[in-house]
Amino acid sequence: MASFIDYFVLLLLLIISMSLIYFTSTNEVGGFRSLVVVSLGKFKNIFSSIQNPIQIASENRTLTDLNIVLSNEVTVMRQALNQNNELRHMLDLYIKQPNLLIACDVIKKSTSAQVNIVTLNKGSLAGIKRGMCAISVAGLAGIVIGVNDNYSIIELLNNRNTNVPGYLTESAFDGIVT
Repeated sequence: MASFIDYFVLLLLLIISMSLIYFTSTNEVGGFRSLVVVSLGKFKNIFSSIQNPIQIASENRTLTDLNIVLSNEVTVMRQALNQNNELRHMLDLYIKQPNLLIACDVIKKSTSAQVNIVTLNKGSLAGIKRGMCAISVAGLAGIVIGVNDNYSIIELLNNRNTNVPGYLTESAFDGIVT
């Protein structure tokens, strides 16, 4: 009932203010409008700095719940990491570092009926070693058969005598790709 009375008073005041604006000259109304706009702006600035305590309490509850969930996830992850490390130790497994790719360019290609080789512009100074596999965008390309400081020689897979070590991931068997 109290809200109905509030709305009724608001409606009555709006009607009175509109009728006063309608029956006065535009010069007087222009000044009045400016005064009202400035006053409303000042009130808005004053009251905008006052935060809504209900909204703050709701945000605090949400953040507290999220903090609890994230803390639980961190605990589970730490337990899994400890268990993983324990199992690695029991099985004598070590964390393997991923093999880094060394980007280089083909600077020479030699093709004959018996041998297909390419020369690359990187060598042992870049980390290339004899016996490493060479890959291209299409996949496995060959094997490193010779290395010096700045160059390396790759024997391509389409040679008859090229044998590259391989590993079958599904069956865990080592093999040779010919």
